[in-house]
Amino acid sequence: MARRYDSRTTTFSPEGRLYQVEYALEAINNASITIGIITSEGVILGADKVFISKLIDKANNFEKIYKIDKHIFCGVAGLNADANILINQSRLYTQRYLYNYNDVQPVSQLVVQICDIKQSYTQYGGLRPYGVSFLIAGYDVKEGYQLYHTDPSGNYSGWFATAIGTNNLTASSILKQVMDECIVSVSSFECKPADLCNFLTNRCFPAFMCTSSSHVIHFPISFPAKEWKKDMTLQDGLLLALKTLAKSTDSEVPKSEKIELAYLSNKDGELIQKYLTEKEIAELVKVYTEKYVKE
Repeated sequence: MARRYDSRTTTFSPEGRLYQVEYALEAINNASITIGIITSEGVILGADKVFISKLIDKANNFEKIYKIDKHIFCGVAGLNADANILINQSRLYTQRYLYNYNDVQPVSQLVVQICDIKQSYTQYGGLRPYGVSFLIAGYDVKEGYQLYHTDPSGNYSGWFATAIGTNNLTASSILKQVMDECIVSVSSFECKPADLCNFLTNRCFPAFMCTSSSHVIHFPISFPAKEWKKDMTLQDGLLLALKTLAKSTDSEVPKSEKIELAYLSNKDGELIQKYLTEKEIAELVKVYTEKYVKE
């Protein structure tokens, strides 16, 4: 039955689903990972590259991260051919805004314009959705550093740190604070909250529910391994980006030739948009190895 509804983008299935949009989302989930992180000193985009060859002109080849304007850049996951169309359109929007108003376009306004295009391709017949998601990062005076995620349906959302592409859930779990409930069984000593606090080294709150007969205590626990922090420096953000890319690709040490890294920062009122070279990434990997791998 579902086959009758697959071929047309604008036709809902009996369950109220648009299969072509879901297929486009699946194409993104199969693409290599791209992450974005906002820090106190700038916004960072990192990505895992697919195409690696000694014959590629690395100085003129950007597979996952693209400049849109001096204050906006973006990371992609999905079909690069589709991404190129929307990136060129984004550049056109920002230049038109600059020409008309003699000022840079607000980041959020550009995001809405791109999502309007994406949404229209899910509504009109004879078209297919764009098979690409964006992480659009930028800076403006009103909102400061910003990071937005857009998907093929035309939906968008703002983030402090997020990931798109394959293993994005793994990456997101590294970026966010983990809250859990822990059950500790105590059979070798008397159940005393003070002893437990010392035993768990500040991992618990003083809210215990203890049954002395079973010596099983339930309490909330906040793991100190909170990776993303709002006040983290740009250097810490770059190292976190490397760690997230390494963990999400099942690598202990990230390979500099497989990584794209870029950041946007505002230094003394001047915007700096930096795309790290392979040599610069290799130096950063050395710092990462000293901090995380040799612990």
